[in-house]
Amino acid sequence: MESVDWARFGLLSPVEMGTDGFPRPGRTARWYREQKKHTDATWTQKRLAQELGLTERAVCYLESHDVGLDSISLRRRLALLFNIPPFSSGWLPLKMKQILDRPPGYIVR
Repeated sequence: MESVDWARFGLLSPVEMGTDGFPRPGRTARWYREQKKHTDATWTQKRLAQELGLTERAVCYLESHDVGLDSISLRRRLALLFNIPPFSSGWLPLKMKQILDRPPGYIVR
């Protein structure tokens, strides 16, 4: 499995990894929420629950046990709320990152 320096994407290193090689999505969401909370104290689990239309308990399970994160639309909403790079939230493959990082006019030979 390819080793990834997730700190490049703004995550603290080392990041707790899932079995798929991506950062655990719930822990990632919590980390980004807590970062946002440094500048806006209202970003509690309660507020996130309201933003997502979930219960506070559901957000607690989401952040601590990755429960409910099988929904791509939920991961996208979290990514938009907290500016989580799609590669970190696991809904865009790392191969796509390599393609997007190529300079304009890059030719594959």
